[in-house]
Amino acid sequence: MQMRKCFPIFIAALSLCGSGVASGETLTIAGSTTVDAFLMAPHRREIEASSGQQIVLTPNRTDLGIKQLYDGRADLAMASTDLDSTRKMLRRRYPELDLQRLQSTVVCQTRTAFTIHPDNPVQSASNEQITQILLGKITNWRDLGGADEHIKVVVVRQGGGAELSVAARLLSGMAISAPSTIRVQIASQVNRVVEQERGALGLAQVENMRGRQVKEISTNAKIEQELSLMWLDEPTAAMQAVIMATNKIAPKVIPTCKDES
Repeated sequence: MQMRKCFPIFIAALSLCGSGVASGETLTIAGSTTVDAFLMAPHRREIEASSGQQIVLTPNRTDLGIKQLYDGRADLAMASTDLDSTRKMLRRRYPELDLQRLQSTVVCQTRTAFTIHPDNPVQSASNEQITQILLGKITNWRDLGGADEHIKVVVVRQGGGAELSVAARLLSGMAISAPSTIRVQIASQVNRVVEQERGALGLAQVENMRGRQVKEISTNAKIEQELSLMWLDEPTAAMQAVIMATNKIAPKVIPTCKDES
């Protein structure tokens, strides 16, 4: 599986980044908290040193970061889902936006993990069972061979990358409609809740399992997610420099990313 790719439009432009075409600008990057927490924030200084640019990070959520692009309050957006799914979501939420302006390059790929409390005896679930849980048709763990306990779906507020990717793969684009859904602000909070809720089913990128006392339920639904940087229209030389620096660093710091360049 190819784990890292860049769009061809950058080949010529990116070669200019190391030659001082753009330097010393300050770029605001908003959006996905997962991309921020595991890549941009801990390695900001490296990205700045490599690109010659200054970075201001505003982690909130994929859709909010992109909205800041259109509002002129961000130069780049961090996203944890693919461009097509993102455009579909934005079309429903912000129909006034010209979504053809939105462009993207993939930094790396990860996947969504379905997590449960460590005391939950359920080991696996089929795609169909996961789909029925998310649509509210299965509401009790006993239907999967577990305890007589209500299922609580834990996910980031609407607009997060994990839900968008799951909706595209398992729900035909529909939103999660489980009757007991716990919405959290950012992805890192999902498994904190799962640790405390015996009946929880968490949806978040696999990186967010680090350091948490949860376990991943085995499914045949491998939900891949693209971790991306997005912008409007043509990227500036400063943006290109930051993108190239991020592409170099990502495979070294996120285990699910592999450098195949």
